[in-house]
Amino acid sequence: MHYYQFAINEYQSHTAHLDHVEDIAYRRMMDWAYLHERPLPIDPEEICRLIRMRTQCDSIRIVLREFWVLHEDGYHNHRVDEELSRYRAKSDKATTSANTRWGSKNKALAKRCERIAKAKPTHSEGNANNKSLIINKTIEIPFDKFWSLYPRKSAKAAANKVWSKLCNNDKIDALDKLPRHIAKWTDPQFIPHATTWLNQKRWEDVLEVNVVTAAAHKTYEPKVETEEEKKENARRATEQLAKYQAMLNKPKTE
Repeated sequence: MHYYQFAINEYQSHTAHLDHVEDIAYRRMMDWAYLHERPLPIDPEEICRLIRMRTQCDSIRIVLREFWVLHEDGYHNHRVDEELSRYRAKSDKATTSANTRWGSKNKALAKRCERIAKAKPTHSEGNANNKSLIINKTIEIPFDKFWSLYPRKSAKAAANKVWSKLCNNDKIDALDKLPRHIAKWTDPQFIPHATTWLNQKRWEDVLEVNVVTAAAHKTYEPKVETEEEKKENARRATEQLAKYQAMLNKPKTE
């Protein structure tokens, strides 16, 4: 398991009394158990070595006594065990779903399934805001499927290399969104190379929508003056004319 969500409030409510060394030790213990998907070793000295805290064994023993329970196979933490159990159940379900999906399209693909991707479990069971586990399917999705759809046929080997490095969620997403991008590529010279499109995850780009606004079609309409405005403008023009004539008729002083 390479990811788990961490409920800060819940964690702090149970560990606020720990000093900074004990807190770090507890976090590293959980990380190790999640990563390796198994209990901590029985020997506390071995735990100190695995979590890189060899000089802090006393603090580690304190944390073990309070938050972990020793069984025949090692130290267990109830929260870690619950999350791993849910994770494995989700993984098994995802395996079945992936085999059904891809097996119905191509039975050969289902047989080449190597492993199920890691889910994203939550650390807190009671937190209503925790997101559901996310499955990253790892059924092999062939590059030829993508290449048959992509309109610019250049640098196939390089594109295949990039494709092989993508996770299957990205591959599925790219295949789903590729038709919409193809529809926007009206000029062949502006179609990106497949290597570029995959490397930059261009399928995640937000496509521009051509929206013609009302302002674009607005025509100029001259303002129509009211009768009162006409009278006011005429009055001002008369005043200006009178002032100008007064200036012309004013006698010059020698």
